[in-house]
Amino acid sequence: MFIWLYLMDIIVGNARFGLLPLAGILAVMVGVTLVNISPSQPLAYVLNPLNIQRQPGAWGMLIYAFGLALGRIIDNRAADSAPPALYAFFSNAPCVLAGLAVLLARGRAWHIAQLARERMAIAIIGAFAGMYAYVLMLVALDYYQPSVVEPVSQVSVLIAIALGGLWFKERIAARWPAGILVVLGAALLLAS
Repeated sequence: MFIWLYLMDIIVGNARFGLLPLAGILAVMVGVTLVNISPSQPLAYVLNPLNIQRQPGAWGMLIYAFGLALGRIIDNRAADSAPPALYAFFSNAPCVLAGLAVLLARGRAWHIAQLARERMAIAIIGAFAGMYAYVLMLVALDYYQPSVVEPVSQVSVLIAIALGGLWFKERIAARWPAGILVVLGAALLLAS
């Protein structure tokens, strides 16, 4: 997604090509990829784009990434049309309604009620945290281009690694270098 976003930023005139931002984007991409690899997979296999595109669902993810990148470009242009919280609410409403329609069509809408009964606090915190994060991303777009904001947001990988170790007792030692690579990439983007 980050490459799509960078290319779109260049095409619409938000950014100019440069080695420093490209290095930052690539560092974030490699870091995020390394966080998710299985220890049994060779590094050359994991980082080879030809192998990645053969994975189940890879083309769907590429199309999703393109759509998300396009959405961030639209956010950058349209977010000034309303207060950030209002814009966030209305721009996310179609996705929420589509998800609800899918659950209803599959006869699984009861999952929402079950989640509310079993984990009400987590559901409320998750909903507000997600919306608040999106609103802050919209605010960040006032100061930085989408091709900087989105990769820098991946610094959350470090938080996820730490929480995985603390809450879920995951073995995270091998994930720290990948998380640090993400932070390094974010720093390069902010410096560009």
